[in-house]
Amino acid sequence: MTRLRISGVAAALVGATAVCASPQAFAGTAWSSRGPIDSSCFQDVPNGATINGETGEVTSNGNVVVSAEQGAVNAAACSAASPPITSSSENASTLGQTALGPTTVTLHPNNAPGASGFWANDTTAWAVSNNGLTQFDDIEVQFTVPEAPPNPSDVTYELEWCGLENFPTAGGAWTSVIQAELRYCTAGYCNGNTADQFYISPEVNVNGGSDYQGYYINVSPGALIDCHVWQTSSTGWEIETTAYQNGWAYYTWINWTPPTGSSWGPYQWSQLAVYENYASACGGLFASDSTSFSTVALEEAGPSWNSFTNFFGLSGATVWSAWYTGGGSQPNCDYGASFNWGSATSTLTWSD
Repeated sequence: MTRLRISGVAAALVGATAVCASPQAFAGTAWSSRGPIDSSCFQDVPNGATINGETGEVTSNGNVVVSAEQGAVNAAACSAASPPITSSSENASTLGQTALGPTTVTLHPNNAPGASGFWANDTTAWAVSNNGLTQFDDIEVQFTVPEAPPNPSDVTYELEWCGLENFPTAGGAWTSVIQAELRYCTAGYCNGNTADQFYISPEVNVNGGSDYQGYYINVSPGALIDCHVWQTSSTGWEIETTAYQNGWAYYTWINWTPPTGSSWGPYQWSQLAVYENYASACGGLFASDSTSFSTVALEEAGPSWNSFTNFFGLSGATVWSAWYTGGGSQPNCDYGASFNWGSATSTLTWSD
């Protein structure tokens, strides 16, 4: 298997069907994993770029792409245009979560109400205490690109992903999500695409702040996706999405240094499998009706930031399933989630 890192220049790779395309911010509305946001919040960053969450500075290959001064301007404009999400429907502590114990259990929040164009279903795990720390330092999950929706006109875009979130205050709103994702966009959404397409990319999503989108790579149904988020230093993270397709491996990545201080806190909530869609009818859901997500690694810090201790071997480890809404109306669909502890595999399902 040949493994390639993709440069920041749009290019078609020899011997492969994947084509790289860089996302763009457009006037008015941009499209992120937290829903439609003002374009002032969207930041397209080069492949392999390093983002300083404290200052907003973005560097690539030793060069400053976005200065700290411009980062501050971007943050202020974004905060005014797209304030932080604080509604109770978005807060983990208020959601109807079901614990998925050491046996396979399926949750069906039948016809779960959601926002028009916003819904998500997932399996998750909260970090447990490990040698004085309660935080994750690594998550890696693999899954296969599903079939495109039967009626693309019923959806704008949808995602499947894994990642980590931080909640500085118990029961409070999330602060940021660092995620490696697969995204399906109908024509005209996400990066100015003129056809319905699947992409992979890494993303850093700051609640009430910038949405940093890494380099996009086009992929096809059946490709194996590896989503990997791990701590590379006491203050730094790498978010990488890889597609294995036609004997090649293509990966796109960004580096993230979150702000310091108690207002941020560690990444203590893991998303093992997420299916998120912005659909107006069930025909906009993926035609495959289910996706299985195999957990390659879920690891915790403790006593050091890079202890990489197997979460599933720790006392109190529990996997949960939950569904998320933003108010409004949602298509009359049926969703499910299960987790098999023997294989560390999450399965998300959906149907009319």
